[in-house]
Amino acid sequence: MRPQATDAKSSSRPQPRLTLTGPGGSGKTRLAIEAAASLVPDYEAGVYWVGLAALRDPAVVTETISRALGARDGLAEHTGERKLLVLLRSARMYRSRTFRIPHETRGVR
Repeated sequence: MRPQATDAKSSSRPQPRLTLTGPGGSGKTRLAIEAAASLVPDYEAGVYWVGLAALRDPAVVTETISRALGARDGLAEHTGERKLLVLLRSARMYRSRTFRIPHETRGVR
């Protein structure tokens, strides 16, 4: 079975979130890296890869993302109006838990 995803480039409006789904070993990570590599020119503030699999506490997810992006004054303040792409590896583990992307960053693309 191949991983599935919505084509982020086919939409005329920005996609705030894209989720790749599929069984382990189906190529989700490879697909994400290839897609991100092709989008680098579109994101002036950068493309970031943040691995979350090793985390055991949902309370440190936002801090981990902030650190990866170099955000010293908080994630929302750092991202602001910047055009950046953040790939979260193993974010599914936190989907139903306490981790939430801060409201101010939901428009980040």
